[in-house]
Amino acid sequence: MKKLTRWLAFLLAATMLFTLTACSSGEDEADDEDEFVVDTSVEDLYLATAGIASDYVMFTVDGIEVTAGHFLYWLAYNIAYLEYYYYYYYDIELDLSEDSDLTAALIEDARNAAALTVLTVYRTQELGYTLDEDSLQELDDTIAATAESYGGEEEFQEALRTLGLNEEVYYLINASSYYYELLKMEMYDGHPTEEEANAYIDEEDILYAKHILILTVDSDYEALSDEESAERLALAESILEQLQNSEDLEADFDALMNEYSEDTGLSTYPDGYLFTADEIVSEFEEATRELEYGEVSGIVEHVGEDGESYSGYHIILRLDPFDSPDFAEQWQDAQMETLLYGWRDDAEYIYSDAYNDLDVVTFYARFAAYQEAFTAEAEEEESSDSSETNS
Repeated sequence: MKKLTRWLAFLLAATMLFTLTACSSGEDEADDEDEFVVDTSVEDLYLATAGIASDYVMFTVDGIEVTAGHFLYWLAYNIAYLEYYYYYYYDIELDLSEDSDLTAALIEDARNAAALTVLTVYRTQELGYTLDEDSLQELDDTIAATAESYGGEEEFQEALRTLGLNEEVYYLINASSYYYELLKMEMYDGHPTEEEANAYIDEEDILYAKHILILTVDSDYEALSDEESAERLALAESILEQLQNSEDLEADFDALMNEYSEDTGLSTYPDGYLFTADEIVSEFEEATRELEYGEVSGIVEHVGEDGESYSGYHIILRLDPFDSPDFAEQWQDAQMETLLYGWRDDAEYIYSDAYNDLDVVTFYARFAAYQEAFTAEAEEEESSDSSETNS
């Protein structure tokens, strides 16, 4: 489930054009190569950075062609994402030259993303399902709105050029999310049977619960005084007592949850949380597992990792996942994951020499240098325009 969600997030991110950015690490590597010169007027970015024309077929998946412009977009996207992640969460500069296993994994991830994109579109069409006029219009409107957000068609085309994307690949990436939803509707529409649901719940180890959270930290997540914490515990105990004396537990739980819970996710998840192992704090998960459906816990204390953040008292109501309004869609997405990953893994791949010989480190160093040059050029133009306006 996590892998498919990540893939769809990439596709959706692509529709917003684009969070793809590169850090400065690549520029120094690129500057060491005397023959490499950044030319921001370049029309084919991937020819300039990888030595492969964008329309060159990098590989085929069950006979469907995947061009360099498509594959290398995903490769650059994945590296930029990982680079940002390393820097933001660990303050570490990503060094691809130090880990051949990592570069191989990044190539495989890019291949998989491109393969899933084309397979979703072409296999859905082969099954006889086509987007209706409303969906096609919505897709066109989405792309038009993106172009408008960049200031118009000319600026939009410039944005595509700086990422090495042509309109055909960009349209395909966006269309794949529409075909995904179409295929899901045609093949897995509706709620699963009880038998299907129970099998899925057992297989994926899915839990479903609501909770009332009484925090023992202030708005800055600093620990409350002992006296204040004691007052918070007394409140939690009072709420629990009301629930233990309730004649309509679920209704009273909802009322008290909406009145007292300090969970910041309540507005987003008013019907509770579907989760599985290791997706939520251990105290919450363990306490939920000890309950039967429809049973409420005692007071469960959680202390944040630093002893302060998100610390508080939970009162948990365990529910049947089948009753969650989000369950049917989650089950449908799970079936789609099985289907699409099956297509991907069972497909026949034929790779070009360029695919097999690709130098990921050099490619991304050059790509990063280009992104920095494009950014600097755009900032210079913006500064110049601003100066002219103010003069």
